[in-house]
Amino acid sequence: MEREYIIKFDGLMDHLEGRITIIQIGEKYNAEINLVMIESGKIYKHIKNIYGHSSEEELVRISTQTLQRSFSV
Repeated sequence: MEREYIIKFDGLMDHLEGRITIIQIGEKYNAEINLVMIESGKIYKHIKNIYGHSSEEELVRISTQTLQRSFSV
């Protein structure tokens, strides 16, 4: 199973948004975290992969925090 979450950041880089892709493998969840261009959907910058979490909700929360930190750098 694969699920995608789009994270919009108000007032920061109007042409970019965050994309978190959650992939379930067995009982574990992995995440791919990217900044993508809004118009084309192409990856602007790969942020991080996170592997082996047992909770999808927790992984989405951690991934969102990782995206927020990438904007504040």
